[in-house]
Amino acid sequence: SCTDVRSFRHCFEQWPFLGQNIVYAHTDGTIGYQLAGQLPKRKRGRGMLPLPGWDDANGWHADLVPFEQMPHSARPE
Repeated sequence: SCTDVRSFRHCFEQWPFLGQNIVYAHTDGTIGYQLAGQLPKRKRGRGMLPLPGWDDANGWHADLVPFEQMPHSARPE
């Protein structure tokens, strides 16, 4: 069970599905956001512009983005 924000976020560390945007609120007043899911790393670029799919320099790596590097925020201004 999740009793604080940290434990709630880490409930999604092994999320086995496509990416999900999770927005949460805690009784202590904390609100936050966590991206969860199995997301592959890009070989090149940030995903803002299309790249030629036939070029092997583009595309995806076999490994996934680590949970620690997933976008998240708590108590935004």
